[in-house]
Amino acid sequence: MESTNSYVVCHLFDQPTHSSAMFICDRCGVVKEECAEGVEDIMHTLAAKMGFALRHNVIEAHGLCPACVEVEACRHPGDCGHDHSVLVKKKPR
Repeated sequence: MESTNSYVVCHLFDQPTHSSAMFICDRCGVVKEECAEGVEDIMHTLAAKMGFALRHNVIEAHGLCPACVEVEACRHPGDCGHDHSVLVKKKPR
């Protein structure tokens, strides 16, 4: 993961030529991978317009995972079972 300077195991190892979309939670750090079907064609088209020979691509998207969305939406931090001690990691400017 370039944006977090870390490594994750590819769960799509049976698809060696796939393009990955990596969804990174800015609160807890969990990373989920999905095959980016359709996006690959768009990337190749954009690359071809610039004369760029695309070899591979990985898309990294940041946000909140479902569990962290639930914690962030919680309005009763003292009366719930959520861990409110973890703060959303802000991207440095």
